[in-house]
Amino acid sequence: MKPTRPLAWLTVVFSVTLVATLFLDRQAPALWRGLVLSAGAVILAGGRALWKKSGFPNPFPILLALAILTGYLEGVRALSPIDPESLPDGGQVEMEGVVLSAQPASSGKMKLTLAPAYVVLRESQEKRRTKSKIIAWVSDNAEITSGTRVALRGTLYEIQLPGTPGEFNAYLYYKTRGIAYTCQAAVTRYQETDKLTLRGCMDRLRERLARRINGLLPEKEAGIVNAMIFGEESHMDPEVKRLYQNVGIAHILAISGLHVHILYYALYAILSKGVSKRTATGLCLSILWGYCIFTGAAISTLRAVLMITVDISASILFRPKDPINALCLAALLILLYQPLYILDPGFQLSFSAVAGLMATPALFDRLYWVPKRIRKGIQGSFGVTLATAPVTLYHFYKLSPYSALANLFVVPTMNLVVIGSIVGCLVSGISEFAAEVLLGSVYWILRSYEWLCQCILKLPFSVWRPGRPAMGKLLIYSCILAAGVVYYTKRPSTRQRYRCAMAATVTSGILFLSLWRNNATVAAFLDVGQGDCFILQQGDSVYVVDGGPNYDSVMKPYLQSRGIRTIEGMFLSHPDFDHLESLLALARDPDFSVNALYLADVAVQDTEARKELEMAVAAQDGRIQRISAGDQLNAGSLTVDCLWPTAEVGGTDINGSSLVLRLQFHRWSLLLTGDMDLAAEEAVVDGLSPCTVLKIAHHGSRTASGYEFLKTTAPSLAVISCERGNRYGHPHAEVLQRLDALEIPWRVTEDTGSILITLKKGCVQYREYRKDLECIWRE
Repeated sequence: MKPTRPLAWLTVVFSVTLVATLFLDRQAPALWRGLVLSAGAVILAGGRALWKKSGFPNPFPILLALAILTGYLEGVRALSPIDPESLPDGGQVEMEGVVLSAQPASSGKMKLTLAPAYVVLRESQEKRRTKSKIIAWVSDNAEITSGTRVALRGTLYEIQLPGTPGEFNAYLYYKTRGIAYTCQAAVTRYQETDKLTLRGCMDRLRERLARRINGLLPEKEAGIVNAMIFGEESHMDPEVKRLYQNVGIAHILAISGLHVHILYYALYAILSKGVSKRTATGLCLSILWGYCIFTGAAISTLRAVLMITVDISASILFRPKDPINALCLAALLILLYQPLYILDPGFQLSFSAVAGLMATPALFDRLYWVPKRIRKGIQGSFGVTLATAPVTLYHFYKLSPYSALANLFVVPTMNLVVIGSIVGCLVSGISEFAAEVLLGSVYWILRSYEWLCQCILKLPFSVWRPGRPAMGKLLIYSCILAAGVVYYTKRPSTRQRYRCAMAATVTSGILFLSLWRNNATVAAFLDVGQGDCFILQQGDSVYVVDGGPNYDSVMKPYLQSRGIRTIEGMFLSHPDFDHLESLLALARDPDFSVNALYLADVAVQDTEARKELEMAVAAQDGRIQRISAGDQLNAGSLTVDCLWPTAEVGGTDINGSSLVLRLQFHRWSLLLTGDMDLAAEEAVVDGLSPCTVLKIAHHGSRTASGYEFLKTTAPSLAVISCERGNRYGHPHAEVLQRLDALEIPWRVTEDTGSILITLKKGCVQYREYRKDLECIWRE
């Protein structure tokens, strides 16, 4: 028995084994390795039996077993650390290396990527050779470019796993690119090299062409064009990027396969007029590979160039072209080079989009009454939307129902934008008038994109934000959709196939629309660094208590990943910036609405920062209420009691007047203490009772959490929120000693990441987010 498209089956088996190894090999190594060996042995035994029965050798079972073994070995390789001997996290170092890339960053800084170099540990003067690339943040210096040799002195940090659900996984992103460390450093010396490297020449050429575009287009449109043809998004207007993401056309900001195909066919049309077709093909391929390297070899670009190369090679070898086999071969080659790309959103979006384009045309063959050109546009947009929807929701938590409609206009006109931008950029050195004409047309097309996005966002349900669905539900959706498409290609009549495929599509859509909700009550102490942030979600009701720093990287991604758009109640314990910063950003964010703001009813907290927060909430018609000890808020099964401060509290101690809240859910209770001090604890301790979870006051400072207070509250878990290596020394040893003396379990967010507590009627479930990830990614 010989399967159709064996390469596709081998790619699927390899990919499934690879993903399973990444997530299971550290969790249950003996069991998983036994399953891998057993599967390989069963396949080989079955192949041997078929060989004896048929009398003809069949290499497919051997290749299938080899795919399983290779997937396992590649997964093990991906899990292994870049450096067998890790450098000390937070250690003072001196290093010297060659700059691979230099990029401007915010606040007068620049980001250097250094090749693997020798690192000297200043404490022990030990010299080590690292196999990892290093990201160094230094003061901006225009003389440091690619190829420059630099000497640095600073603090080296190991890149950490994300501490909060929804947070960008910098560890996985940088590990995929061979980077394990970052360094906050100062340049002690640098030496420009006279040796011209390929990377240096490309960087200079890119900078020169980018300057031409910046001189011929307004800043906003120039940023879009630079992103589209050079893959450089550092100068993109964040508002435009957000606009494109909300409507579902952000794919045009990356160098996609469509860009590469446009470039190839435009080059071929020009070159084939002067040279033979074979020579034109060779030149086009050479230029495409050069362009791929020139723009940084992004996954989508690499995939497209590989597929074009495979198709052209098939023509040269007089073999039939098969886009599915070309897609599978491209995936195999990329994953063999770097297995971790299988978890990369760019890889998943690129390959799922092409798979959707290949799978859906047959579903629209019966729409004879629609003109062929329009039908092709619909099937392309529809197929890409269906295929990429699970990936988009899992990584970005939102989806535009009108993205297929927007792409009907955007995709065809992208040809004009890409060709016009590239040609205009190249001819600008010859004829400035011709460049202005070409880039002028590009300008008006980009303006039409912006106008289209603004119109779509005015429509009802323009952006759907359900949060991150469970992986199992996304797999069910994908399997049903794939089964419908596969069944359509089998033997039943056309009408039966059409009905089956459409039924599968509709069923998948219903699952997609209905299965994302999670109505559990979840209390989250977020790892915001040196600050506090507590979020309680009970069904559709969400309450936020304090919001420390890192709104864009921690708090907002968490809210989006949970599908939260409305904050029922926002509590500010006191107006110190490490408790207020993210609350202010949240109140000003148009993606969220705040119904009520609760503040301590004491004069000492009436600061300018708190007044700004009140104005931001009032601007979106939110209610502002001042509360003090004795006030109570009821919301279904949740009761919020204010225990402190009393209305009589005066003086100038902002920390001592912090709101102290007791949240009661069925028989479980959480005590939130802000930055209260020992005096405030003495005032409220007589009215306290044991609680389930206690938020330790003032990030574990010795000025709070007295022995009597801890003994009275007797929590099942104490949570301390602070930043690693903070300058205050939090948490203080005295507080930890008191907790240990009373045998109270305690956790610090700097170590565990965000602490997620699921409250149910019968039990409480605790989860330490970073610790869970370390079980997978750390040895």
